[in-house]
Amino acid sequence: MAKEKILVVEDDEDILELMSYNLIKKGYQISATGFGEEAISIVNKENPQLILLDIMLLDMNGLDVCRKIKSNDKTKNIPIVFTTAKGEEEDICKGLELGADDYIVKPFS
Repeated sequence: MAKEKILVVEDDEDILELMSYNLIKKGYQISATGFGEEAISIVNKENPQLILLDIMLLDMNGLDVCRKIKSNDKTKNIPIVFTTAKGEEEDICKGLELGADDYIVKPFS
């Protein structure tokens, strides 16, 4: 039986590949993108059980992606974990205020 679907949203291709590889290895279904607009589209189509979201994306800010997902009644309950290099207290507070469930600062292991 397949495990839950996770959406990985990351602009760095190497990190995106590494995160996806490790999650697939653990049996999760993965969707992945480096674009915020595509991430929102994937969320609406696939309804993942978790979103791992970078702040710095190729086309828009991950905070805006979080805001859009959390303002939609259909997707607002999907857990979002920011995975980002932006580790200042102000960034962390902003992400959590927008509805993120956790905030992990890169580099992480």
